[in-house]
Amino acid sequence: MPGSHLQRSPFDGGGFTLVELMLVVALLGVITAVSLPCFQTVRARYELAAVARQMAEDIRECQQIARGWRAEGGLAETNSFQVRFDSTGDSYSLNLDNSPLKTIAMPAGVDLVKTNFPEARLVMKVNGGPSGRGGTVSLRSRRTGDYLFVVVAAVSGRVRVSPTEPGDEEILGVK
Repeated sequence: MPGSHLQRSPFDGGGFTLVELMLVVALLGVITAVSLPCFQTVRARYELAAVARQMAEDIRECQQIARGWRAEGGLAETNSFQVRFDSTGDSYSLNLDNSPLKTIAMPAGVDLVKTNFPEARLVMKVNGGPSGRGGTVSLRSRRTGDYLFVVVAAVSGRVRVSPTEPGDEEILGVK
């Protein structure tokens, strides 16, 4: 180039300097450090929702077993089909004649806080509905403190997951 006394280096390919690369790595580290807790919160909420949905499905399964037993001509007593909840052991089990068919433990991030079923047992009638009354199982995320409630309606036996605790009308079947 005319008038220029500086020569281009054969290694001057327009690359990045070490300082620029270190700044980019530092910025990525800060972004990761800020976003990681948000990701863990989302994961904890997903885990709580998945456990609540699984519990609702398991209760429905117990209802279907009770209905199928009757349809096949089985002579079952009223309290033969039960779901037992263990809040101290963070688990529940589907039972037939007091023998567990299936036992499910809560994952480490979810607590089975309480249930308002009498004696922590949901007893199924042979038509699949709850015997006597409905109830609620309270689940809590250990990380976020969020709650979800698995609700069994008294009259219909409908099982659902709710973010709010239901009133006595639905659980007890009273107005």
